[in-house]
Amino acid sequence: MQRDLFIEGMSHAASTVNIVTTDGPAGRAGVTVSAMCSVTADAPTLLVCVHQKSAACEAILANGVLGQRFTRLSDDSAFTELALQEQSLETLINETVMKTLTRKPTAEELKLFTELLQPGYAERVNSSAEIVSRERLPRNLVGWSNHLSPRANEIKVELEAAVKKGDPPTQRLNDDWRNRYEDMLWSLLNSPEFIFVP
Repeated sequence: MQRDLFIEGMSHAASTVNIVTTDGPAGRAGVTVSAMCSVTADAPTLLVCVHQKSAACEAILANGVLGQRFTRLSDDSAFTELALQEQSLETLINETVMKTLTRKPTAEELKLFTELLQPGYAERVNSSAEIVSRERLPRNLVGWSNHLSPRANEIKVELEAAVKKGDPPTQRLNDDWRNRYEDMLWSLLNSPEFIFVP
């Protein structure tokens, strides 16, 4: 099939769309996406694909609000669970790159991430630490009946601040090593190959 015919045909295909927005130091931006799906309900996560040439992409990454949730190793993060498993560092790196870029790391990436994560890898787990979680955010506090109340605006501002702050980092991983693993995740998030926005 010719490219032009394929594009014309796909332009008539019906699909649901979702609006992805961001707000922060890089400004407000939004984009309509059709490539979105749920990943898991156990640690509620969405997979949203945003093209790297989209005008909203740069703002989404620069604001960091969406990226922070991906990179912060909280106690409900799939990457925290992956890092806590008893496995070789090479296996951890392979699994992390596979989860984010759906491919194995190149030899250069494997070398770079090994140098980053090797120091303290054997001592990364703090087995005596407890799981840290935050209270669930309240819902449905603002509705049609009270949306003009000054308190309604305060509630929305408080909720926005809580969402931007995100979950607390896990205490089950050594802070220094956890920060370096988060740096690895951040570098993968900024790869031009793929953008993962949970």
